[in-house]
Amino acid sequence: MVLFVEDPGYSIFGPAIKPDSSWFKTLSRIFQGTRFDWYGPTTDPAQNGPDLAAMQNYQLVIWNVYDYWWGANQGYPPALTVADQAQIHDYLTAGGKVWLIGQDLILSGVSLSWLNLNFHVAVADTDYWNGATCLVKDRLKEPYQSVTFFADYQANGFWPDALAPDSQSRVGLIDVARSQTVALVAPETGPMSSSFWTIDGRQPDPESYWDYIVRKMLNAFGLPVAIIDVGTDSINIPRVIFENSVLYPRATFKNNGTDPCTFMVHCRIAPGGYHSQQNLILAPDSTRLTTFPDSFVFAPGRYTVTVYTLADGDMDPRNDTLTIQVEATNWLYYDDGVPGSVWAWDDQNNGWGVQYPMTNDCFADSIAICIGDASWPLPGGDTATFRVYSGLGRPDSLRQELRRVWVDRGSWNFFALDTAQNFFSGGSDMFIFYIQVGDLPYCPGLVFDRMIDQPGFMWQLFNDSFSISLPGGDWMIRGHALPVLGITEERPKDPDGLRFKIATVIGPQATVEFFVGKASAVNLKVYDINGRLRQSLLQGSYPEGRYRRQIRIDQPAGVYFIQFDNGEKPARTQKIVLVR
Repeated sequence: MVLFVEDPGYSIFGPAIKPDSSWFKTLSRIFQGTRFDWYGPTTDPAQNGPDLAAMQNYQLVIWNVYDYWWGANQGYPPALTVADQAQIHDYLTAGGKVWLIGQDLILSGVSLSWLNLNFHVAVADTDYWNGATCLVKDRLKEPYQSVTFFADYQANGFWPDALAPDSQSRVGLIDVARSQTVALVAPETGPMSSSFWTIDGRQPDPESYWDYIVRKMLNAFGLPVAIIDVGTDSINIPRVIFENSVLYPRATFKNNGTDPCTFMVHCRIAPGGYHSQQNLILAPDSTRLTTFPDSFVFAPGRYTVTVYTLADGDMDPRNDTLTIQVEATNWLYYDDGVPGSVWAWDDQNNGWGVQYPMTNDCFADSIAICIGDASWPLPGGDTATFRVYSGLGRPDSLRQELRRVWVDRGSWNFFALDTAQNFFSGGSDMFIFYIQVGDLPYCPGLVFDRMIDQPGFMWQLFNDSFSISLPGGDWMIRGHALPVLGITEERPKDPDGLRFKIATVIGPQATVEFFVGKASAVNLKVYDINGRLRQSLLQGSYPEGRYRRQIRIDQPAGVYFIQFDNGEKPARTQKIVLVR
C-alpha cells in the first residue's frame, strides 16, 4: 500500500541511526507493522531511488531526502538525482501519489520549475530560518493539530524553505512561530495526489498528534486509515438563566473521525454535585444535539458546567471537554460589565438590540442600558427611545416603546416596564432595542463590552429592517424578568361557555361569573406572579347553577392571577392587572 523511501544520499545526512526509527515507529503504529514497505537508506549521492515499475506497486510513495544539501557546487548530484526526478514525474503522470519531504531540495539543485510542475510550488524562500525545534500546525482538516519537531539530523538543525502555492495547491502545514508555510498539498480541492514538505516530523511531541497528522495525510491521499476523534462542540445552555429554573442540560457533540464511533458523554455542574451521562453513536463528520437525562435546579448563584466525551482510542483529547459559566439570576445579560467601545448611527431612527430566549413563562418588568459618556459623540444628545419586542428567532411584535426618554451619559440607565404588556411564554424570545434619537453627532452613543460572547443574539435595526449585527463586543443592554412560578393563566376550553370568567374590573372592584356543574365547594383565590397566595375572595359550598359575584381585590398595583377551583380539574386561572 505505502512505500517509504529513506534517501539521505550520504551517511552524514539524515538521522544518526538508520534505518530511520522515527518514521518506522510512526508507520508501524498506524499500520500495525503491515501494509508498508521500506526502500533504503541510500548511502551514495549518485544512488537512485526506486524506479517507476517498483513505485507502481504502491498507492503512495513517501520519499524523504532529509537534510541533504550538497549539489553541483560541491561536485555532487542534487538530493534527487536526474533519474529520480524523471521517475517521480512519470509516476505522478501515470496516476501515482507522492509525499516528498526535503528541507534543502532546492539548495541542492532541484529546480523550482520541477517542483512547480509536479508539486505546484509557485514560490520558495530557501532557508528562511534555522533552529533545533519547530512548532507546526496542519491545515488539512479541522480540528487542526499542533506538534513540536526536534531535529535529530547528524549534520544540521532545521533549515526549512517557506513555500507559496500556485492555483492548483493549498497550504498543508505552517510554522506557527514565524507564520510561514512549510508544506503544500495538491490539488487545491478534492483527493490529494502530491505533497511537498520542507520540514520533517523528527522526534515529534506529542507523538499522538503527529500520528493524527500522518493519518489525515494518508486519508487525504485516499488511503483508508482509522481516525478516532470525538469531541464536545458546544454546551447549549444559556449563560444567564432565571433563578430556580429546572433544566435538562444540552450539548452538541461531533465525530471528527473517519468511522462511526460509540462513546460516553458526561455533564457535571458545580456547585450542586450534578453528574449525568449517556451513550452516543455518531457517524463520521456528523454532529448531534443531545439532552442529558437528568434535570438540575439552578438556584440563584453562579455555576460551572462541564461537558466531556470519553472514547476508547481518542486521538485528540483537547477537544473532548468544554466548560462554561452559568448565572441564575432574574437579570438577563451577556455583557461582562466593562465598557469596550461606543457606537452611534449616522442617522436617527436606527438602533441596536439584544435577543434573550425565555426558558420559562415570565414578565419583563425593567430594562437597563449603558450609555457612552460625554466624550463622544460631541456635542451628543441626552434622549433615546427604547423598544421591547417579542418573537421566535427574530423581532416580530412590538410590546412596549419608551419614546424619547432622558438618559444619563456615562452610566447605566434603568427604566420600568409595564408588565401587562410584557408577558413572555417559555420558548419565545424577548428583544430589547436602543433606538437612536438625533443624527450623528447630536445623539448619545450605545456601549458594548470588550469581547463578543453571543454574536448570534446581537441585532440591529437599519432602515426599518432587522438583522444580526457584529459589534466588537456584546451590547450592554439588559433586561429584568420575573418568572411565573407555580401558577399561570389558563384559557378555558368549555364548549358551552366559560366555566369561570372575570366580567369587569373597575379599580379594586371586579365582577366574576362562574358555573357549578354539581354541588361542590368553591374557592376563589388571588396569587401574585411568584405563585404566592395573597387573598381568599370566595370560600364555601355552592349548589349547581350559574353565579355572578362582586369581589374586591385589596392588593397593591401589579399583575395577579385569580384562580377558580370547584373540584373540577384543572382549576381555572385568569390574569388581571391592578392599576392604582
